[in-house]
Amino acid sequence: MIKSFRHKGLEELFLTGQSGKVPPGLHAKCLERLDALDHTVEEGDINIPGFNLHFPGTEDDRPGLVFVLDDAHVWKIGLMGALNNQKQHYVANRPSRPPTHPGIIVRNNVLPALMLSVEQAAGELRVPPDLLSGILQGTHPVTPDMAIRLGKFCGNGHQFWLRMQEAHDLWQAQDRLREELAAIPCRQPPLAA
Repeated sequence: MIKSFRHKGLEELFLTGQSGKVPPGLHAKCLERLDALDHTVEEGDINIPGFNLHFPGTEDDRPGLVFVLDDAHVWKIGLMGALNNQKQHYVANRPSRPPTHPGIIVRNNVLPALMLSVEQAAGELRVPPDLLSGILQGTHPVTPDMAIRLGKFCGNGHQFWLRMQEAHDLWQAQDRLREELAAIPCRQPPLAA
């Protein structure tokens, strides 16, 4: 989970999907990486082909991750959990935009980095090309079976892919049920003193 932002433009982009402080041509690429980082629990989760992320010792000795998009855009992001042993706190707000579908991460980062076509990747994953194509388009979910396959293929395990899919599915369901949920009462009892 993303813990903090030093770059306010990245925080604004993460929360709203828009930012005047990040070049417009980098918005989609930044959002993919920010969403992936937000679902990271262990360093290896995002050590996938095409991500160009680094965990170096930093000049200011503050833990974090260096987020490289190109030669002109290098940002450092603080992460929560196993990546950062400092006192934990959350970014106060969560995004008001849909999270990135995990298939988009594979389509835009993994396959180009490995120089594989959809058909080649489907063959290596041992799935039909039309199934992989639906995932890459974001129209088919990453099932537990596919998450295991992607985890083996990318070398980062299945949990990351499942967390990304779960976040995507929950956001879609909450958005779809918004009006209906407003009519459902909350029956949670008060906490005992």
